[in-house]
Amino acid sequence: AMFSNICLNLKDGGRFFGITPNPTDDPARNTEAALKINRGFYKNINVEQKGEVDDGIVTRLTATLNAGKIEFENYHLRRSVYEDAARAGGMEGELSWQSPALPKDTSEIFAEEVDDLEEVWNEYGKVPHFGILTVKKG
Repeated sequence: AMFSNICLNLKDGGRFFGITPNPTDDPARNTEAALKINRGFYKNINVEQKGEVDDGIVTRLTATLNAGKIEFENYHLRRSVYEDAARAGGMEGELSWQSPALPKDTSEIFAEEVDDLEEVWNEYGKVPHFGILTVKKG
């Protein structure tokens, strides 16, 4: 239903950009690997696998920040679920996934949170926690 609505509201040749959990065929293994590699990014964040669902897993994220505590559950589905849904919704054009990239001027922003930003980002890039889906209509 989501991609059908997107398709109805995009002009031919228009592009949809969406943020999803890291696109993978094995969400459980991906989450485990991300938590092992990305400790520098997860100093105040706990991610726990709550269980399996059709085509993926449910995780619970708890973040303790200066402003307070944030908790939510997330469904991490296989990448094919998003791709198949886009096609079923009428998005027949080019489909691709991009990895997140760190802007060049962020070292000051993260200076207090991360000791060596470049090293942490390189490790994070091995198993990022999200991906960017781009799909073109017709």
